Amino acid sequence: MGYTRFRTHKETGQAWRAPIAWILILCGAISLLCYCNTEEPTDLLLAAEREAPVGWVKVRLFRDSTFELSLSRNSWKWGTFRMDRDTIYLDYDGTPDSLRTKAVVRTKQLCFLAGGNECSDFADITYRRPAE
Repeated sequence: MGYTRFRTHKETGQAWRAPIAWILILCGAISLLCYCNTEEPTDLLLAAEREAPVGWVKVRLFRDSTFELSLSRNSWKWGTFRMDRDTIYLDYDGTPDSLRTKAVVRTKQLCFLAGGNECSDFADITYRRPAE
């Protein structure tokens, strides 16, 4: 019965793998730190969005009572808003959107009301500024 000697990574020609592994780990850690270091916008009050295959809704409300509303990737509408408790009233600059002039803030959704009190469209809230 013979003795089998195991060869080291230097003897097998795989000595280059260790430095590359450390470089990859370091690059991954730096990427993760950069990705996680997102600053909160200072003037944003609320952001909500919903993506769908046909269209999407993206809303951003700002501290100066202005808003941005997008119903598709290339179509944005702007205007001003006013809040009355949990209800948001949107006043558009230019052509108004007849379905989205009033919205209610719910726990995790922004619900657009068309006509009555039924939710005709919604968007998931992705950012809400903490109360000061």
